[in-house]
Amino acid sequence: MDDLCARGVIKGWHYLDWDIEKRPFRDWWPIWLKGRVLILPPDVIVKHYADIPHAAKRAVAAAKAAATRKRAKETGSAADATTD
Repeated sequence: MDDLCARGVIKGWHYLDWDIEKRPFRDWWPIWLKGRVLILPPDVIVKHYADIPHAAKRAVAAAKAAATRKRAKETGSAADATTD
C-alpha cells in the first residue's frame, strides 16, 4: 500500500478498527485478517467524479469524511471526528 501511495496510484490508506496498542500480544492475525482498510483515491479521481452531477456531493462528502477520520486518528481526538 505504501508503494501505491509513493507512485501516486492512491492518495493514502489506513486500517479501520485496528489499534496496534489494543491488539493481543499473541494470536492477533485472525483479527487482522478480518480488518478493513480505507483507501483514499487520488485527487484526480475525486475531481473526475465530482464533475459528474449526481455523484459530486457524495464524492466530496466521502473525501471530507475520510480526511476527518484520518485527522482524528492522527491526533487521537474524538472531537475532530465529528467536525466537518
